[in-house]
Amino acid sequence: QYWHSVLPAPLAGGQDTSHSGYPLVRDIGSIRLIGASSACVTPVFSARGAVGAGQLQRLGQELGRAREQGQMPCLAIHHPPLPGMAPWRKALREVKSLKAMIATFQPALVWCGHLHHNREFRERDSRIFCTASASCVHHAAYRVFDIEPGVDGGHRGWNIHMQLKSSVPGTDRFL
Repeated sequence: QYWHSVLPAPLAGGQDTSHSGYPLVRDIGSIRLIGASSACVTPVFSARGAVGAGQLQRLGQELGRAREQGQMPCLAIHHPPLPGMAPWRKALREVKSLKAMIATFQPALVWCGHLHHNREFRERDSRIFCTASASCVHHAAYRVFDIEPGVDGGHRGWNIHMQLKSSVPGTDRFL
């Protein structure tokens, strides 16, 4: 009952462990936030992820819809979305398909975690940010994004400013 406002109905009650309610989509003005689920059951010592064929198809539809409507698409997914970002035992099963989708639809921002460290990648015009958890003991971090519509050479674009806030061991302040 506590999660009904942010999770799809089948998942809010904790009954559905499939990805049927994903991707989650929230429009904030002309920004489309798309949240994909990569959680799945894995054997011991494995932390792989999977999105599944159905969710992958719906994800492509949402990214395409954002493009058609002139929105700025942003994708959030727990597992890193590109080959080589994570070792095999922590990688996403559909990583090649997701890379192709990112190359095709070029979401402006892609956010992931899972690796417990801060990294930045680029795939064409997409900026991909892997961020350590805010609860990580040694590398706690989060990112702040300021996004504004902009005009660049007569084409509608976006002005995006990102700040990485990272804890400094032994102090209570952030950089």
